[in-house]
Amino acid sequence: MNALLMKEGAQDFRSGQKFDHTVFFGENVDIHHIFPQDWCKKQGIKPAVYDSIINKTPLSFRTNRIIGGVAPSEYLAKLEKGDKQTPAIERERLDAYLRSHLIDRAFLGGQLRIHGRQADAFVAFDRAGNR
Repeated sequence: MNALLMKEGAQDFRSGQKFDHTVFFGENVDIHHIFPQDWCKKQGIKPAVYDSIINKTPLSFRTNRIIGGVAPSEYLAKLEKGDKQTPAIERERLDAYLRSHLIDRAFLGGQLRIHGRQADAFVAFDRAGNR
């Protein structure tokens, strides 16, 4: 699945760089948990669920470290805001990067609201088969 995403033009969430053969071997591509393991464990989500292929996508080693183990809504906000080492990413550009992985932001907490609050809806993401 990840090889197909890379072949079809998946872009790194931070840099927007497309993954090709050279990038894959030269940039230390990680297979990232879209809903990070640490976050899933804290939510009581079982490994058989959060380790499924539906919750994984290729990212650069550096981007994966910047994102860390926080909820998608938190890491997307962090990428949009930027910091002194990483420039801010416009929401529309970040959404395009997500779409290149066949990910709909609504399932990552960027738009989904439950009881008036932003939600990181892993179960909805998983059921939608976002890939």
